[in-house]
Amino acid sequence: MALAASSLCAPAAAAVHYEIFNGVAWTQNGTTTFIGPSTSTVAGIPISCSNTTITIDVAGGTAHVQGISFSGSTACSWITGQTLPWPMSPPMVASFGGAEATVYSFSLKYTQPPATCTGKMTIKFGNVNPYIPPNPSTLTFTSVVGVPCTNFKSTGTFYATKPLRIMP
Repeated sequence: MALAASSLCAPAAAAVHYEIFNGVAWTQNGTTTFIGPSTSTVAGIPISCSNTTITIDVAGGTAHVQGISFSGSTACSWITGQTLPWPMSPPMVASFGGAEATVYSFSLKYTQPPATCTGKMTIKFGNVNPYIPPNPSTLTFTSVVGVPCTNFKSTGTFYATKPLRIMP
């Protein structure tokens, strides 16, 4: 009797997860890259990078930051991502096609001035509505970092090379 009763119950809701459009269909496995401007301040010195590239890998609907690179000035070439990949929380769905996630344990190494900055980053995704056709996904971020860094954040909108969506 317990077996019959359990078969009548609705299946458990699937967890909120990430999907990437591969050009043909949505999949829970793949990679997309977001490109946009960022700034960081290290030991009181601001460093602006017009092209910051954040690569996000999705495996089984779970995402992590696979890579990060900086360009736009000589100072940008002195920044490298450390301890990659960086884990990301499951997305929290917001209204109007947006979502938010947290990147834990990120680490950036600066050659000039010499420093390593660690912390966590809050990412806000845009155009990730699962009920509309694939759109150019967007990303902005802010972070909490420790001394000698005072910030690491986007200074404009980042755009994805492949659409990303959040499935509730």
